[in-house]
Amino acid sequence: MNLAEVLAIYGAVLSSVLALVKIAEFRAANRRIVLSVYIANLVGEGERPADTAEFVMISVGNQGPIPLEITHIGFALNTGASLLQLNPVPPFPRLPVVVQPSSGLRMGFVPQKLAEALEAKPGRKPESITRVFCSDGSSRDYSRRLSRRERKAIRSALTE
Repeated sequence: MNLAEVLAIYGAVLSSVLALVKIAEFRAANRRIVLSVYIANLVGEGERPADTAEFVMISVGNQGPIPLEITHIGFALNTGASLLQLNPVPPFPRLPVVVQPSSGLRMGFVPQKLAEALEAKPGRKPESITRVFCSDGSSRDYSRRLSRRERKAIRSALTE
């Protein structure tokens, strides 16, 4: 092997390794959002059972390396239409909210208000809710399909 061949092989190996490093850096800097849905009974300031309230909760977890400003959060219908409640009730924060890396945001929806918003759309039932979503300050949308268990829990909370 002459010197030119050795340098060509060295250059090819070095550029391949640098490309792999850049791909790894890009993937590490990518935004990763985890969405979950559950029903929660939250206790108010009093200690009596009458002071509890049921909420349909959406949890947004930021597993990426950069802070994200969450501007919208809610449910999507099987038609693709979104069903938002833009005015959260206390103790939940008002949107937009900045979610730091490795932390999260919980937003609660009152089932009665959610049912009223759903009834405002003709022909829609609790079974129409199929996805949970959120949007960030860069207009990126993150969503996922609800599991059967989550759809069943939402349906039971909305029909009670």
